[in-house]
Formats: sequence, structure tokens, C-alpha cells
Amino acid sequence: RAQNFLARRNDVACALATPALYSALAMQHYLDLDGAELELPPEQRRSADTYTDRVSTQFLLDAARSHYTVGGATFHFAECGDDETEDAFVARLVAAVRSETPEALLERVTNAMSQSGLAALERASLFSVAVSGGVQECFYTLEPCAAAGPEDVVVKLGVRWHGFREYIASVNTGTGDEEPLPCEASSSLEKNAAVLLCTRGNVDVVDLTETIDIRRDGQSLPPESFRTPIPQPLAKRRGDGDEAADRTGRRWRLKSFGALCRCAQHICRRWRGQREVREVPVVG
Repeated sequence: RAQNFLARRNDVACALATPALYSALAMQHYLDLDGAELELPPEQRRSADTYTDRVSTQFLLDAARSHYTVGGATFHFAECGDDETEDAFVARLVAAVRSETPEALLERVTNAMSQSGLAALERASLFSVAVSGGVQECFYTLEPCAAAGPEDVVVKLGVRWHGFREYIASVNTGTGDEEPLPCEASSSLEKNAAVLLCTRGNVDVVDLTETIDIRRDGQSLPPESFRTPIPQPLAKRRGDGDEAADRTGRRWRLKSFGALCRCAQHICRRWRGQREVREVPVVG
């Protein structure tokens, strides 16, 4: 999947810096796997995603607490006042999304315009920082993309955190035992991506940006201090560990992620003039 993505989107490979290219490649992989799940019988699916009349259940749950722009119209339940119920708002939003989305893309579009899409963006990020408290705002935009195809659409999704006073950075230890560190309330984190969804089945992450502004003592900490190196998969091991991996499904995940890492490293070398990529093992 990842190799096919780069083969057809040479423009993305050339436009994005190496870390952003890796994250775009990873996000595309995750979204493409979500789409592939839709082709499987329910009993064979690995995810717990469900749909109601082809609309993502997670999208329906998120609808009243996120910001949407669909076909140029804005939808934000907090701004509707008392004259519209939550159910009426959700129904109006769903109707707008349906009017702008080809039927064949409805599951993928509503999945991307939900916490499921943001989870793919977060998993793909190389920035290892989490925040405590503050305000989280989620934004989604749905618009046609006639340049790609008459029925293709672009979903833009993003999340912004601000007003928090503590953060956790696990880039150096990765143990999960890190203590929160103080920061100023003017700190912010923002992650955005643009995803082209095609009726031909392609899912292309065409842009991905991340802005990290953690402030302490009146100064912004270097964003690069929160970025983990592009990882390298562990070499395949034989022996008793393989049997345990088979029992838990870990082997499948390592194989999938390993292929992604190898492809990312190949792309980085190819498109960045043989630029060295620091290699560290991925701990499964």
C-alpha cells in the first residue's frame, strides 16, 4: 500500500520534508487498512469500527463536540443555541455530508472525519508529547476535489490543544513512567492533515503539518526536542518468541509496521538525496 501511494503521489514525496513524509506515509497506511476492513466480513475485521446506514458510529458520537465545514457551510453545535436539539443538529450535519460525498466513499469519509481519523494522525506523528488539561478543539472540512476526479473529495482534519499547564514528553525514555512537567498556559500543540479519498479506492494523505509550541520561563522549547527518530523494524527472530507472537497477533503487527518502516526509509533515501536517517530499533 505504501509503495503504491508513493508511486502515484510523486508530488507529495517531493513537497514534504522527510519527517512529515514519514508521518504522511504512516497515516496513509493506517487509513488504508481501515478502508480494507470494510471489504471483510464482520467476523474477520480487526477493528471495532461500526457504521449506521454507512455512516461511522464514531462520527455520530463526535458530531456535537467538533467543528465542521461541509460544502462551505459551518457546523458547530455549541453555537446553535437552544432552538436546535443535538439530534436535529447531527441529522443536519449527516445530511450535508451525504450531499457532498459519493455513496461509495461515505464510510471512509465519515471515518476520517472522526476521532478514528485523528487517531491515525496521532499514531503517525513522530512527536512524543502529551498534554494534561487545557482545551482540545477538533476541526474537519469536507470539500470536492475536481482536479483529482469528478467524484473525489478531500477531508481536512486537525486537532489543537491550548490552555494546558502540564505536558509529558516520552521521546527520551519511552518507559511510560514519565512525570508531567510544568509549562505556560500560552503553550499549544496543533496537528493537521489533508486526505484525498477517491472512488477508485485510493486514500492519499497529501499534506501533514505539526506545530509544537511548549513554553517555559517565557521561552519556546525547541520542537525538535520532542521528535523521535524515524524508526527501523527489529530483525526477524526465530525460536520460542515466534510462537508467542503468533498467539497474540504481535507478529502480524510487526510485519505490517516493518514493511512500512522499510518503505519509509527507502523513500527518504530516494527523495532526499541519500540523506542519512538515524536508525533505532522499534520495541514491540
